[in-house]
Amino acid sequence: YTAEKVRQQYASAAGAKLPAPPSAELQPRLNESETRELQRMEARDRLVRTHEGRHAAALGAYAGAIHYNYQVGPDGRLYALGGYTEVNTMPSATPEATAAKARIIRNAALAPGAISGTDFMVATHAAHMERMAMASVLRSE
Repeated sequence: YTAEKVRQQYASAAGAKLPAPPSAELQPRLNESETRELQRMEARDRLVRTHEGRHAAALGAYAGAIHYNYQVGPDGRLYALGGYTEVNTMPSATPEATAAKARIIRNAALAPGAISGTDFMVATHAAHMERMAMASVLRSE
């Protein structure tokens, strides 16, 4: 999110006009080190948003909100440097449905390609959830 985007959202929600941001001439120029840092932060922001978006897409109805950890860049804008997607892990109505849900969660945890430690832990938990549900099915037969 940029300050301008937040300003626009606020203005549309409040029905009010906010002052325009300072012109480009008034904004500080970045030195070489700040420019490199900005490029690094922009790349990380794209990666994080893509990663969490893939989780949410693969989770479908089981996805909750996506949360990002932001840092202000040298240009004064916010960049997502980390994040997570909430997951509904509550058991379903039947053990079979719970097992199917666990498979979706496991696949979603592994969906982004670059698997984080947290992604691996979620996939492991989902596999355990599936095994427990299937054991319940076998006991009831």
